Amino acid sequence: AEALAAERGRAEKAMAEAVAAERGRAEKAMAEAVGNERSRAQRALAEALAAERGRAEKAMAEAVGNERSRSQRALAEALAAERSGRSLVDVHLADRGLPIRRILLLFTVHRSGSTWLFDMLRTHPSVRVEPTARVWTALGIDGWRYPGAFHHTDGASVPLEIASGLAAAIPAFPPAAIPEGGLEEAERWALEKAHPEFVGFEASRLAARVRDLRGNGIAVEIVYGVRCPLDVMWSMAEYKSRNPEWYKKLPVGEIPRFIARSFEALAEARTLLGGSVIEYENLPAGAALNRLALHLAPAWSEAEATAWRAHAASATERSKRGEQRGAGFLGTPDRARDPAGPDGAWAAAAADLEAAKAAHRRLVAEGKDGNPDGATPRRNTTHPD
Repeated sequence: AEALAAERGRAEKAMAEAVAAERGRAEKAMAEAVGNERSRAQRALAEALAAERGRAEKAMAEAVGNERSRSQRALAEALAAERSGRSLVDVHLADRGLPIRRILLLFTVHRSGSTWLFDMLRTHPSVRVEPTARVWTALGIDGWRYPGAFHHTDGASVPLEIASGLAAAIPAFPPAAIPEGGLEEAERWALEKAHPEFVGFEASRLAARVRDLRGNGIAVEIVYGVRCPLDVMWSMAEYKSRNPEWYKKLPVGEIPRFIARSFEALAEARTLLGGSVIEYENLPAGAALNRLALHLAPAWSEAEATAWRAHAASATERSKRGEQRGAGFLGTPDRARDPAGPDGAWAAAAADLEAAKAAHRRLVAEGKDGNPDGATPRRNTTHPD
């Protein structure tokens, strides 16, 4: 009995110890599981909170950035409108209401030195630029009369209505001090400059307006500004790379078609209206510019025309042509100009390049100082691009 009692006691004690041990292990495992689950939950919660905080901070930053951008854009637009308003007042103060008896229109492809030629001609004593856009309107032209890259630059002091109801100050260039041969102010040639897309690439549209003006006794002379088509295309692509906002809606791959249409419009306009051709590669030299100078001032001698051309080149040289910061208008080509275009973008546009070359050849075929093949141009070292 004592042995059985002792054995039962040991068994009960072992059983109690085993149960206690098992309970301890279970409680420990349960505690660890609960702890791990709590840690995972806390970690997941922390990660979710961090992610949500990150999203909230990003959304806040974007909202603040967008609001700042809207505010800056609104301020810039308000300042531009205010500046345009002041310039428009200056335009009407400068407008003397002189009669329009002669119009000299530069009808040019882009990136062909047209702004440079325009500014050189502004220094001719027989040329004036109307402050208002009345000649522009009479010619039925859309677009801007002068590039935005040169609006309100340092020293810009000439008020110009750049489009209907919009005005800016553009750079001033000193006129040539050649006393004889220039026309009286009321008789001077009113100078304008336009690109083919400003008339929807429709030469007939421009021709109809010019014929109406000529029919009303107003002399209208057309000067076509051209350049090797491949160089025009590359210069346009390089300008867009310097300033992506310029012709933003025109992809680089579509430049050849755009330029081909421009050359074709110029060639058709010349057939319809006549006029002279000036090549970018020859500026500021070349007999064509001298002939134009003499046409504008018939009393001049060849020496006086040459003296004016030298003055015009010096007054408008590149170092004196400041543009707005970041505008990218003036540049220097930094690579060989492959007909396939930047990164092969024009590989399938050979037909457009050939069409542009053909129109270019038509335009310069009758010029004595032209570049008839339109394929291997001389480089302009005064204004390289």
